[in-house]
Amino acid sequence: MDPSGNVLGVTASGGKFGYGVLYKLAASSWKETTLHNFCNPSTGCADGADCYGPLAMDAAGNLFGTTLYSDCDQHSCDAGIVFERTAGGAYSVIGQFCGGFGCPDGDIPLGVVVDANGNLFGTTEYGGIDDAGTVFQLSYDSGQQQWIETTLYKFCSEQPVCSDGKTPEAPPILSSDGKLYGTTSDGGAGVGGTVFELTP
Repeated sequence: MDPSGNVLGVTASGGKFGYGVLYKLAASSWKETTLHNFCNPSTGCADGADCYGPLAMDAAGNLFGTTLYSDCDQHSCDAGIVFERTAGGAYSVIGQFCGGFGCPDGDIPLGVVVDANGNLFGTTEYGGIDDAGTVFQLSYDSGQQQWIETTLYKFCSEQPVCSDGKTPEAPPILSSDGKLYGTTSDGGAGVGGTVFELTP
């Protein structure tokens, strides 16, 4: 929800091309407006498809989110992307994952959270070590005028039994002191998952 009370969200399918939309429901009237149609990745479309995970909004009103799929011509189809839709309405891909088994920076992003400085944090379900998932950060470099992606953690770093957990299935929660908290669906002492804390 934005400061005006409008509700913003995404769908995994439907829309003009069948691959999901970014939409707005206007406060009070709940009139629906489509802000962006995601398109078919197999046709070379690079803006992502099949949105997944919650949106995040920074103090300036810019929206951020993730999709499961990306441009099949240039990347693995299931690599996933992070996108931005500015308060002014411009859409762009700001993060791109390599996709496929063992992708070092992660595969299938699960949504993002944003801190007071505009940094984005998220998890990927797969990729990293033993395809166990990662925690990542995206920060805007004003000098280079581009978003810089950093892998903060690769699950299954504690071998041989992934005692630190593996395969998160939701983005982390950001606390007021800047720490990230989240869960994994597998690994841990009882192989039933873990709750983790990470200081970026």
